[in-house]
Amino acid sequence: MLTNPAALTTMESFAVEGAFHQGIEDVSYNGIVVASPVLKWLSVGAGAETFTAGTIETYDYAGNRYEADLQEDRMGMAGLAVRWGIASFGASAKYYDSILVGSDRGSMTTGDVGVNLRFVFGGDRPAWQGESPDWMILGCSVANLGTAVDYGGVSDPPPLIYRIGLTTVRSLGGEGTNRPRAMVIMAMDVPRSVARPEGRGGVEMHFPFGYLAMEMRAGVRVRHDGAGYTAGAGISLRGIFLDYAYLLPEGPFGGTHHFSVGLNTAGLRRLPAED
Repeated sequence: MLTNPAALTTMESFAVEGAFHQGIEDVSYNGIVVASPVLKWLSVGAGAETFTAGTIETYDYAGNRYEADLQEDRMGMAGLAVRWGIASFGASAKYYDSILVGSDRGSMTTGDVGVNLRFVFGGDRPAWQGESPDWMILGCSVANLGTAVDYGGVSDPPPLIYRIGLTTVRSLGGEGTNRPRAMVIMAMDVPRSVARPEGRGGVEMHFPFGYLAMEMRAGVRVRHDGAGYTAGAGISLRGIFLDYAYLLPEGPFGGTHHFSVGLNTAGLRRLPAED
């Protein structure tokens, strides 16, 4: 939803996901998102996020110590998406509130728009087999349309970002729907002229074991100043899942840990497929 609101149409039923991300020097950001289809062609979602950039400390001439939060951000968002044939169209609105060094405060409102095209491979399938496990989604979006943060007359506009991405999933041998599969993702961000393009790629291997499933993941992010790598794993029990990822140290920064836990009510009702 944060990358392309058109992705909301992939929801099967009500779902909620919360995440905690911890970096160096007490830098952290956390969030929660809920989403659900309300009609066959309409899905909605909402969420909130927080960001903390750690604290700074200083001393006055008498040796007294003072401490302040370097930056605290809050964001609320809401979005919707509609599906028409193989195409999905989405839009979202976001409201930011930011505080710098405990005193300078600013806010802004932005929006994202996006479109996805979904292609299903494998031909027609009997109704009891469900949708084909082999598919591809091609998407594009424009992020950060709107105003800029104003800290008492000092404006800080967010970068306008054009994104394009491709996701494809293929099953790996076996019969029936309950079989291993691989997901490959590629994306490119092209920000405004003052920023640099950024490419991303990743692969996920999914291994089902009845109600239980495991995922192994690896990814890369390429920018003009080098590349950063990630690796992670996940486990899910029907509709409940837990994921972990580690961003390898990049430049002067240390590695960061990312945890998320989620619930998808469709998974709670779904039985393991029989071969």
